[in-house]
Amino acid sequence: MHSAEELREELCKRGLESGGTPSEMQERLLSALLAEDREASSGGGQSTAKRARTASSGSGGTAVRRKPKVFTFNDAVHGHIALPAVCVAVMDTPQFQRLKDLKQLGGVYYAYSCASHNRFEHSIGTAFLGGKLASRLRDIQPELGITDADVLCVQLAGLCHDLGHGPCSHMFEHFLESAWTANGHGEPPTHEYLSTQLLDYLIKDNDLMGVFEESGLTQRDITFIKEMIDHPVGPDGKALLPTGRDADKHWLAQIISNERCGIDVDKFDYFMRDARQLGIACGFDPYRLMLFTRVMRAPEDDVDKGQRVLVFKESEAWNIYELFHARCALSFSAQ
Repeated sequence: MHSAEELREELCKRGLESGGTPSEMQERLLSALLAEDREASSGGGQSTAKRARTASSGSGGTAVRRKPKVFTFNDAVHGHIALPAVCVAVMDTPQFQRLKDLKQLGGVYYAYSCASHNRFEHSIGTAFLGGKLASRLRDIQPELGITDADVLCVQLAGLCHDLGHGPCSHMFEHFLESAWTANGHGEPPTHEYLSTQLLDYLIKDNDLMGVFEESGLTQRDITFIKEMIDHPVGPDGKALLPTGRDADKHWLAQIISNERCGIDVDKFDYFMRDARQLGIACGFDPYRLMLFTRVMRAPEDDVDKGQRVLVFKESEAWNIYELFHARCALSFSAQ
């Protein structure tokens, strides 16, 4: 990005106003470049998209780049949170907006009138926590090689992990199971599997592949997002390793849905959110636990021997106990 002085110089060259903040000056310069592109389009000039992305300066040859847009939301549980533009593009689709009509706790709302929160806000919270943990691990463990695309995949998996829920959330699964069995269809699909199918449909129906590509994501990344939501299983029922990432990054899937130990950001969010709405005390502190989360290789006597897995500091045992205590309290409240 240009300095303020370089931006003023570029604007002065074009006879444009050079006052204001650096952001305002950058927007003004980009608008001028777009206008120049339109004028030069018939003469084989640079494409609008390319010139809007980069513009060489006369002195240093550096580039002016439009920063990826980040949108801020004020969440009742986590406060102000930020999500990238690709997440907001997904949120703005009819398939995702329907989550506003799905009660997080299903029929519990009829007993606890304040339990009126929905899958929409829980999904946003899970995306935020997933991105927060992935970004922190990238900062403190650079040897893991976590990329921006990895963080985006984790955020999108957290955002879309509940797309497949039906009316009344988990209650719908019992209805689906009865209807499925009664019609001789065998085992009904899980809401995780339905979430992956809806994600594919959402991208196609709203023509979002271009938005994903602009964010640096490929079809393989989308495959990994789906594998984080619904872990692949072989014909024999045994878990398969994800194909969307190399072996040393399979642990990323544990951030959203941790089948190894059940400790993941999906639970972090809904424990806090459900307890808040039900008026139940929750002693679990997810932010502290994330501070003491690391990635290490499992020992030889472990079922995941040699693989990288999420681990937690031993002194956090009490906090993890509170996590499962909160789960127990919420389970009794829902009965």
